[in-house]
Amino acid sequence: VEGGEARHEVRVREEDARFHVRLNEGLGTGLFLDQVALRLAAREYAADAEVLNLFSYTCSFSVHAALGAARRVTSVDVSRRALAVGRDNMRASGIDPDAHRWFADDVRDFLERQLRRPGPKYGLVILDPPVFGRAGRRTFSLETEISPLLRLALSMVEDGGVLVFSTHAEDLGRRAVGDAIRDAARASARTVRVLEEHGLADWDHPVGCGASDPRDRGNYLKGLVLRVG
Repeated sequence: VEGGEARHEVRVREEDARFHVRLNEGLGTGLFLDQVALRLAAREYAADAEVLNLFSYTCSFSVHAALGAARRVTSVDVSRRALAVGRDNMRASGIDPDAHRWFADDVRDFLERQLRRPGPKYGLVILDPPVFGRAGRRTFSLETEISPLLRLALSMVEDGGVLVFSTHAEDLGRRAVGDAIRDAARASARTVRVLEEHGLADWDHPVGCGASDPRDRGNYLKGLVLRVG
């Protein structure tokens, strides 16, 4: 290898969105490339909607929603640092971050408070939880939290609105995710209809040469766009 030291921070272009990416922080670079199709799909439902982005991380979904003419985007993540990058991403994409709302908070605590103080619902809710996480003294595991999280998220969607759910959890198969969504819909007395389903994009995630089955692309990504009634 020749030349100077590679830059650790770069700006990535995704359509008309711009994202700050840090290449020296392991897997947490600031942008999950495998969700590009789902981000662009979610954007199509953002026009003139109040949008709620839960577990927003560095707010890539929030940026696309704002660029998709959302009325306002509310981003919730326990990490202040991630939200600060999200604000930078909005500025880099030509959006005023002060026109939107930012909450450095535990998502479940945030949602439970919202339910205790009923107010306007959201036309688009994005729920992209980590597989594992920690907020203060609380340890988060999606496998045990998926049902209550989905119930709370569904309660935030206005009638006729859209819930976008995404997970990278390999241990949660498509059937398990579908069962959790149906259970949550029954428990919250909502109806749910699948509008779109997204996994890994063929054009961007080719089969690994080490796969025992050449058809196995390790398709861990589950992304659903749901109409809620």
